[in-house]
Amino acid sequence: GLYVDLTAGYDAANHQAFWLFQSIDPNTLLPTTDPLKGFLLKRDSSNPTHGNGYVNFTIKPINTAATGDTISAYASIIFDANDSMLTSRAFNTIDAVAPTTQMNPVVQTVASNKYRISWHGNDDPGGSGRASSSLYVSVNGAPYTLFTANITDTFTVFTGVADSTYCFFVAGVDSVKNIETLRNTCQLSFKPSGIALPLTWLSFTGVKRGSNALLNWTTANEINTKYFSVERSSDGTHFNTIGTVATTASGNGVNPYNYIDPNIVALGVKTLYYRLRQVDNDGQFSYSKVISLDVDRNGLDPLIVAYPNPFTQSLTVKITPANASDKTNSIELYSLQGVLMYKKELGITGTATVTLTDLPMLASGIYILKTIVNGVPGTMKLMKE
Repeated sequence: GLYVDLTAGYDAANHQAFWLFQSIDPNTLLPTTDPLKGFLLKRDSSNPTHGNGYVNFTIKPINTAATGDTISAYASIIFDANDSMLTSRAFNTIDAVAPTTQMNPVVQTVASNKYRISWHGNDDPGGSGRASSSLYVSVNGAPYTLFTANITDTFTVFTGVADSTYCFFVAGVDSVKNIETLRNTCQLSFKPSGIALPLTWLSFTGVKRGSNALLNWTTANEINTKYFSVERSSDGTHFNTIGTVATTASGNGVNPYNYIDPNIVALGVKTLYYRLRQVDNDGQFSYSKVISLDVDRNGLDPLIVAYPNPFTQSLTVKITPANASDKTNSIELYSLQGVLMYKKELGITGTATVTLTDLPMLASGIYILKTIVNGVPGTMKLMKE
């Protein structure tokens, strides 16, 4: 037969959340004067919930919290004009980091068109432990979709369709619901024949350094790889092998490579074309894209390094111009569709190392980094986790 006024809030200065309950007489709209009336039911030995009350609240840890830190709390309760009563202290231990998971490279055939794929992963030391995983799949290059969620095992069986290509990645969840960042990139490529696909090409670039050509490339999904053949052409059609580079065979990570083609000026051509031929252990192979290099260009291209690659929310770019007087005008970041996502004006002369901490929130995927040095653009591909 009472109204209850509720006032609640948070005192940021004293780190206190508070709730004030006031029983109101519906006739006078003033606090009740009857000492036997209140918003709690009278205590009843036959019903232990009578005479009891509680409040709930949710709090997030600060960004600097580490796994193993604790959040503790206690309450001070006051009835009417009585002295306060302190509760015991409660605490929660923080698991601040999501688990990490990785697809295993082996695919097992369990029946006709039935294949077993598996993964492994761990939570951070002291964490609550991996609880489940979500598996994502791309079929024949289509966008990734959720295949199965909340998998408590470390494997699943799927039905493969002939002449289809499947790409999988997995994301782990720990016991306090920390979710691993979605990669949106292939951790395991598979055809129903059971043969893992060749590696994934991420980038391939070339710059002129003095009289030499410096070739750089990055790959992923190196599961069945053996070596790269570096091929060169003067007309973009007829290629010859000029060298080989052994693969690092480091599995599903991002792997950087480089190759120096010496004294290209002595070849007496204006433009050179390069491509890479990657060969698997079983003899299968794939080609990179073809890139061109201007041999007789006045001046030299700068050496540009960006890391980490893949990056998360910040990126460091190191630019080493060929000449100390060269000026870096700006750094720009584009989507694969050519949309400008970020730009930073610089105007720095000579070698420059710039850490980009103000990048916008970007979706996972491939982006184009463009640097403008002396008004001349240079580009490279980066992967956002």
